[in-house]
Amino acid sequence: MNVSSIPRQKEIIRLRYFDAVSFEDIADQTGLSERTIYNTLHNAIKVLRDVICWVSIFKGSKTIL
Repeated sequence: MNVSSIPRQKEIIRLRYFDAVSFEDIADQTGLSERTIYNTLHNAIKVLRDVICWVSIFKGSKTIL
């Protein structure tokens, strides 16, 4: 994951899921294509799932790394 993409991912997640903005409107506001918006959301959600998975695995583990 490219660290410079994190602020963009956060902004798109906020617009889509917290402000309920459509893909078309997000594209208009950001100057990105709707496909880029969709792909960015997909990738961000995948990263969040991976993080949640790892946190749940290590939270239950008593092993010190």
